[in-house]
Amino acid sequence: MLPSVKFWLTLKTYLKGAPFYNAYFFGTDEIGFSVDSNVAGVVNPVRTYSQFSDALTEVLDARIYGGMHYRNSTRIGANMGKQVSRFTTGHYFRPR
Repeated sequence: MLPSVKFWLTLKTYLKGAPFYNAYFFGTDEIGFSVDSNVAGVVNPVRTYSQFSDALTEVLDARIYGGMHYRNSTRIGANMGKQVSRFTTGHYFRPR
């Protein structure tokens, strides 16, 4: 069996950037929103969050609870996403 190599998480990198971009655009992280799903068998088809970062926290935890990733991997991916989003908002977004 080949050794398992843990790469930075592309999904987490993207997801960590999303709350930062939205907070930059809206001027705050504290904007409530809901997301629905029409996947069969989903117990809670509508998820409601009070801020953008709450959704990120739930996704990161779900990946760990599902056995797909370790906590450290999600932290590294999330940190990379935050750094990328800070760079892009600082260099490519227009001033408000």
